[in-house]
Amino acid sequence: MLARELRAGPWRCAVILAGSNDVVFGAAPDVALGRIRALWRMCDAAGVPVVVVANPPADLTHHGWVTKGGTDFSCAAARTAAMAALGATVEQAAAGRPTVAAMPQDDAHAAHWDDCLHFSPAGSDALGDRVFAAIAAAGL
Repeated sequence: MLARELRAGPWRCAVILAGSNDVVFGAAPDVALGRIRALWRMCDAAGVPVVVVANPPADLTHHGWVTKGGTDFSCAAARTAAMAALGATVEQAAAGRPTVAAMPQDDAHAAHWDDCLHFSPAGSDALGDRVFAAIAAAGL
């Protein structure tokens, strides 16, 4: 579907924030990064510049998918660590591309999040501002 959409252009750029669900469902950060890089390569092949949005860290201790909807917290710490690693890995791998740093998840930015993975309307606006700044700084 991405290849079809890229051919339908013209596009100024593609903004890619991907891989979080892969980690939630148990993929290692390097596996998720491989999938993300595949998206980047498709955009590169189509001549569409990529703006990379780094994955935020996420405390997955009480995420229903991680706990299988119950109280099995056995993999929560590992997947929380994997989310943090994914964000750092994506930022490092994106060297040379316009990049938007991970949105913070702390008390000062709590209004930006509906839960540990999904932005609130205010968070979507804040992310949009960051993406626009990256696009403008890259001259796209």
